[in-house]
Amino acid sequence: MPREERSDARGTKKAIRIMAVPKRRTSKARQGKRRSHQHLKRKQNVYCTRCGEAIRPHVVCWHCGWQNSQAREAVVVEEVEES
Repeated sequence: MPREERSDARGTKKAIRIMAVPKRRTSKARQGKRRSHQHLKRKQNVYCTRCGEAIRPHVVCWHCGWQNSQAREAVVVEEVEES
């Protein structure tokens, strides 16, 4: 990386690194190619084998409480009252 010497207000010399700057503007096509993998991916739905509701994979069905043809217990979160 190129270095350049400059003196500050007191007259002391300091080595300064010069940053890289692009020579040309990035075109829209090149910018689009770079960002092509950043798109949002669609949510993948699986249908419950018991009730047929659309659910996320590896998740208990919120409609009937079953997962992979087995009944699962729902976890109930109790609210704590602050006094």
